[in-house]
Amino acid sequence: MIYLVSKNIELFKDDRYEVISPPTALNMLYNINKTYHNKRLVGGDTETQGFDVFSKKILTIQLGTYEFQVVWDCLSYPIQLLREFLEDDDTLSIWWNYAFDGLFLYHQGILPKHIYDGFTAEKLLYLGFPPGKHSLSLKSAGYNYCGVELDKSVRGQIITKGIIPDVIVYAANDVKYEIPIFNEQLKALKEKDLLKAVEFEDEFLKCLVYIKYCGVKLDVDRWKNKMHNDQEELNTQLDLLNQWVYDYFIEHNGNLNTMTIEREYITDSQYIHDAKKLQKKGYIKKDINPKFYNRCYTRDSNDPEVGLLYCQRIPEKFPYLMMDLQGDLFSGFKDKPDCTINWASSKQLIPFLESLGFNLDTFDKVTKKIKKSTDANTIKANINVSSIAPILLKYKKAQKVVESFGQNFIDAINPVTGRIHAEFHAIGTDTARMSCGGGESGVNVQQLPHDAETRACFIAEKGDKWISADYQS
Repeated sequence: MIYLVSKNIELFKDDRYEVISPPTALNMLYNINKTYHNKRLVGGDTETQGFDVFSKKILTIQLGTYEFQVVWDCLSYPIQLLREFLEDDDTLSIWWNYAFDGLFLYHQGILPKHIYDGFTAEKLLYLGFPPGKHSLSLKSAGYNYCGVELDKSVRGQIITKGIIPDVIVYAANDVKYEIPIFNEQLKALKEKDLLKAVEFEDEFLKCLVYIKYCGVKLDVDRWKNKMHNDQEELNTQLDLLNQWVYDYFIEHNGNLNTMTIEREYITDSQYIHDAKKLQKKGYIKKDINPKFYNRCYTRDSNDPEVGLLYCQRIPEKFPYLMMDLQGDLFSGFKDKPDCTINWASSKQLIPFLESLGFNLDTFDKVTKKIKKSTDANTIKANINVSSIAPILLKYKKAQKVVESFGQNFIDAINPVTGRIHAEFHAIGTDTARMSCGGGESGVNVQQLPHDAETRACFIAEKGDKWISADYQS
């Protein structure tokens, strides 16, 4: 049975629920039998105007069991009337993604003492599963554990239409199945010896909500100065890369029209006239296209059955430099060619690096196949192949700093609090470690560069102290 606590008379006439008073609702909730470690189990959920707790209102809070659900209209009656019940030592409230609901409760000064987050439990149960293999949604949990299809079609109407009869029924049904799901999850958790783990994660989740709610203050002027220095560093590394290509070209006696001839002598009798077969058998390097070869065939005088293949690469225009002959009266005329490589493009980097002898083959954990990669780890594995590798690594590091820790942090400052409220995930990795990113802010404060300039941009409010701590092994 669904019960509504509201003053909105437009919602009173609907056969799907019954309107009751706040005292009646509280009496029903307090009378829930204490069935779990001498605690009353109650499902919990909220519906809000949006995701930002500081600018959006909480519309309803739903509390109840499989037998009955109370939908509390927070626009009619203050949610603080439920504070004593939620914070009661005998109440264990069950949520699905408490990291969201907890923010809105905390904003109202409500800190439930005992919580259980079904979303966290599901993460623990299916930790390490490939993305997309197992859905962590409440809808999927309802089907997997209870065989019920939860209708989520109304969800999109909440922000635009607010509290309407369909939303009330939708909200109540989410709470209805939380305890049955909880009971089934406990069986799976016990079987995998994860009961202590989920208790620990639920306790930590309350701390994480506090961290997200408090956020951090950014010194914008310092940050802008850091952004300027970061861009200068990126430009420096970019210039060094371009200069390296030019120096490499000159060092190999090249010019804009020809390349140095490559010679390779291969002894073989069966495939002497078939460059593709030679390549397949490993006689010719795989990164060299057979079509670029002229072939000269000679016989070894001592063994007429063995031939000597002389491979000569056809001279071609060096593709990585281009001379701008146009120029103009204002910027002048250049005395050396420009590098044409877009260093941020893997597509352009791969053939260039492979021509230098880099092995860019890596194993893709998602596709389970070998692929070409130009990420930092792959470049590090080729550090001794060419003197360009260390420069490229510095460029990639500078590029990541500019792209990941720049204007996006200023844009992430909440206009109400003046702080950055990053989105933390209690179990964000396959190893159950915390991660950061996404959400309203979109920034990752967990991977900030360790340099003093960056760290100094995060400051305490006037009268407060900033404490910085980190683990080091």
